[in-house]
Formats: sequence, C-alpha cells, structure tokens
Amino acid sequence: MQWSNSGRVAKGILPAETASETVLDFVPMRFDLGTPEQALNYLAEKKKGSNFRMNDAVRIQTGIDQVEQSTEEQKVEEAALEKLKDIQEGAYQEAYTMGLEEGRKAAFEKFSAEIAEKMEGLDQLLNTIKGLKTEMVSFNESHLIQLVFRMAERLARTELEQNNEAMVQVLRDAVSLSQDEEEITVQVSAQQFEFLEELKKETGREFDFIKRIQFEPSAELSPGGCIVETNYGEVDARLEQRVEQLWTIVSENVPKVKERAAG
Repeated sequence: MQWSNSGRVAKGILPAETASETVLDFVPMRFDLGTPEQALNYLAEKKKGSNFRMNDAVRIQTGIDQVEQSTEEQKVEEAALEKLKDIQEGAYQEAYTMGLEEGRKAAFEKFSAEIAEKMEGLDQLLNTIKGLKTEMVSFNESHLIQLVFRMAERLARTELEQNNEAMVQVLRDAVSLSQDEEEITVQVSAQQFEFLEELKKETGREFDFIKRIQFEPSAELSPGGCIVETNYGEVDARLEQRVEQLWTIVSENVPKVKERAAG
C-alpha cells in the first residue's frame, strides 16, 4: 500500500496530525489476477437482478468494474440502437401511412372525376335512347298507318275493278253534283264502258240518271274511275286521284318523324 504527498513518499501509517493536510490521492495497487470464478458468479447474479454490490476496491482488482462498465455501455448502445430502430420504424410507418393516405386521396379524386364523367356520358346515352324510343314509336305508328292505307287502297282497287255496282254509285254521286239541264259526258275505262251502255237500257227508275249520261271509253282510266264533264266544268273522279286526295287528308294527322329515324 502506497501513500503519496507533495514530493515525499512514506511507508507505514501516516501521522494523524498531518493526514488531513497531506493526503492527496490514493491509488490502490492492482494485481492482474484475471476475473475469478466468484466474480463471474457475482456478475451472473447481478444479471438475474441481485441487489448485492461488491466493494469498489474488489471490483477494480477483479476487473468487475470494467466488465460492468462495458456491460453498461453495451446496454446503453443497445438501448440507443433499439430507440433508433423504433424511431426509424415509426418514421417509416408514419411516412407509409401518409403516402398511403395521399395515394388513396389522389386515387379517389382521379377515379371520382372519371366516374362522374362516365355517369354524365351514361345520362346522355339514356336520354338519347329515350328520345330514340319515342322517335321509333312515332316512326312505327307512321309506318303502320301508311301500310294500312296502302292495303286499304289495294283492296278498294280490287273491289272497284270487280264490282260494277260500285261504279254505279260513283256515277250517281258525280251526277248528283250537276244541274238537271246540264249535258253530262263521262269518260270511263274500256272494261266498264259496255257494262254501262247496257245499263242505260234498263227501265228501272233507279237507273234514270244514267240515261242522261253520254259515256266515252278511255284507255287512260282504270276500272272504278271516271271523269265527269258538264257545261260548267269537269270532275276528276279517277281512282288514283281519289286515293291521292284521301292520303293527303290522312297524312296530315300522321305523326311526324325525323329523317334519321325514318331513314
């Protein structure tokens, strides 16, 4: 054991009257004995949580203080690394969450705009289809009316060509429009001319109006039609003319359709 003062080294016990003034430092002598098994056991017990604390001089001599210091530094370093890891993971998770949220927001805004645009296009398409449906109904109605009219025209032509009594009624209506003193000439088809001449020979009162008529055959007239000529004018009762007049009246009430639908 060594005691040191200002430049003077003494061995043995320092006198009490000078100890408080001359003792400056105590440096215990170290013996390099390695870390004994008892010291290792001490460290093992400390690691398990033991509250026992070894004397400082013994700790220094056995190297326990360096082991504990190294252990504490290692613990601090590990704690610092763990804390840094937590900070890095937290920052990464926060950045990931922010990026994910921003990505969702950007995607939502992008797709919302696309969906709104497509919905607007769909509305326009539905309105167009609705308009086409209305046009198609009108077109079909107009087409059906034309079809029915043409079928009726064909049936009427067939009836007038085959039924001479219908021709008699046409003549009766035409003559009723003229004055009694008028001279009446009626152009008829060649197919019905002979029939009407034979009819003038009938003695019944119902055919007296025919006796006033002078018939003339015309190759330009179809059966069922005639042209009535009087002193005051002419009445065109050709079948084609009457059909055209009738269609003019009917077509005024046919639903009008656009050329796009009709085409």
